Amino acid sequence: MSCPLPAAQYAANAPLNTLGTAAAFLVMTVRLWAATGSDRGCSWREGLIIAGIDRTASPPFDRLLRLLATGRQSLDVRARQCPRLGRDEALLLECVSLLQHEQSPRAEQILGLWLRPAARRMALIAALQLSAALAGARLRIPPCPARAESVVLPLRRPAAVREARLAQPEL
Repeated sequence: MSCPLPAAQYAANAPLNTLGTAAAFLVMTVRLWAATGSDRGCSWREGLIIAGIDRTASPPFDRLLRLLATGRQSLDVRARQCPRLGRDEALLLECVSLLQHEQSPRAEQILGLWLRPAARRMALIAALQLSAALAGARLRIPPCPARAESVVLPLRRPAAVREARLAQPEL
């Protein structure tokens, strides 16, 4: 008996500024991978190393994305400067988050949206290795996107604040 597909926590077209650091890092690494391919010496590998992720995470990351890319005509991975999340970027975040929170059956269901059973099992192994490497570098993707709190600071102090400061006696 299979589990019902989990309700998506990461939504396509969601603003990137609502993501936490780990999720945004993963999305940008995926975008770099898609933009440059898996050529040797490209910046996505360097990004993993600079973030403190073990070098052994590069092959599973590359393998996972290659498998996902072969499972569909094209992946919805946005350009690096795009401020919104692509559908497949959102699904990948969801999958890695579920694996980091020990919910592999649900993560495998998400991989099933891209892949047939044999490829899905190979992708699950790569995704498990990637999620463990990210967690090992303290990059844990929350099960639900972080809500970015936006604070609007006035460019000038309100007149009441300026006047109150002028009215205070100096010591």
